[in-house]
Amino acid sequence: MQLREQDAKPIARSRAERLLETLHRLEENRQVEIQANDAYEKWWAERRAGSVPGQKLGMPPKPVTPPGEPEGVMNKTDHDSRMMRTQGQPTVQGYNAQAAVTRGQIIVAAEIAVESPDFGHLEPAVRAALRELNLEAPVRV
Repeated sequence: MQLREQDAKPIARSRAERLLETLHRLEENRQVEIQANDAYEKWWAERRAGSVPGQKLGMPPKPVTPPGEPEGVMNKTDHDSRMMRTQGQPTVQGYNAQAAVTRGQIIVAAEIAVESPDFGHLEPAVRAALRELNLEAPVRV
């Protein structure tokens, strides 16, 4: 995701170009899954090889066969957005936004994420608010 942010480019106007970008991102996501699975299996094998005889390691991971082609759904006009699920609400394509406000409801910081649950988003929002509040604003007379 950080690499995509660094190499950000505008969304193509041509449908064909958007479809190609979507296919590229689906394949990129599949490669990340494959690499993560390989790393996990390597870690498990090293853990098992370095264990003390008689030590309980738990159940070994079930072998995972990566899909032959990319799975999933991706928005063709906004590749970075994700399907957001919330309890009691229908699924929506979008982002998860966090805002830090003053008592007077003035927004002092905002953060955007593509993960649906709010768990883990408080700290970045607080850090952003503290960073913004520590900046000195120009004095107007």
